[in-house]
Amino acid sequence: AGLLGTCIFALLQRFLNDVRATALCGICWQFMLLSVSMFGVLMKNPWFIIVGVIPSRIGLWIYAIASTQLFQQTVPEKERGKVGGVQTSLNSLFQTIPLILGMIYSDVDDYWKVLVTSYLSNGTAVLMVLFGVYLPCRKSNLSYSTVD
Repeated sequence: AGLLGTCIFALLQRFLNDVRATALCGICWQFMLLSVSMFGVLMKNPWFIIVGVIPSRIGLWIYAIASTQLFQQTVPEKERGKVGGVQTSLNSLFQTIPLILGMIYSDVDDYWKVLVTSYLSNGTAVLMVLFGVYLPCRKSNLSYSTVD
């Protein structure tokens, strides 16, 4: 998924010429395919789960690359260490939340709570990228392109 996500990122950048739009495409791709997985869970259909989860990782890679590029383009060089440290700390915090939820809801019948929480947090990320990153850029006509 990583190599394919990297190649698709490059294609999206050539086509869209905007890192913010590429980030939005990546996170929306992930959410769309996780929605397929959620449908599979509700219908107790493992094929939908597999078809949704595996390719959703491509969107995650696209978003991760775009996020790193935005970080490098928008954060002043003097501040990158501080911002990067906070970002790493927040990433570590949010990576432990599913583990903690898994301990709290360890019964198989309660797993749906962990799943829904994860799905909703991904949906929240889509909204944050849309309203906090992409739309403000469009309104102010700022562009962070990588194609010269």
